[in-house]
Amino acid sequence: SRCLLNEMTSIVGTGLDEIMRNVPSLRQPVCKAIAEAMLEVVSFGSSLVSREENMNSEVRGAIATEIDNDRSCLMQYALNFGQILEQILHSEDHCEPFVQAGGLDAILKLYPYLMPTGEAFLAHISCLSCPSVSTISHSTTEDALSLAFKCIALRYDPLKLLQKT
Repeated sequence: SRCLLNEMTSIVGTGLDEIMRNVPSLRQPVCKAIAEAMLEVVSFGSSLVSREENMNSEVRGAIATEIDNDRSCLMQYALNFGQILEQILHSEDHCEPFVQAGGLDAILKLYPYLMPTGEAFLAHISCLSCPSVSTISHSTTEDALSLAFKCIALRYDPLKLLQKT
């Protein structure tokens, strides 16, 4: 995930947008692949939150460091998806295949896992936050995913969303 930080995710998103615009038959498979990859991150987030909740306050050292590293990775994955989706979902033609592939559902499932829980939450908001987690702020990650959600809300028929549920 670290290799996709900075501008690389935007470049990947732009490339996927180009492919989907020039080869319309690839829209659905690309959107499905993105949604499935996002669901993998949702699964990772679910297991992370479970481990955070089950971690005893006396447990420190390697397990806490591993959880901090995993939290940092989760934030990076979410930020990367947000930047990729920003490039893809600016086109109205891509919103419908993305929603139909389960992309909107994946975004909504990912949101609850982006905030740490328990002591990790308190550590994150304090001035003593783990530097690896605090360098990628939750607001930046959530802003990136919120932008994707807003693109869908602006470009996708709300009646279709209501019929889907």
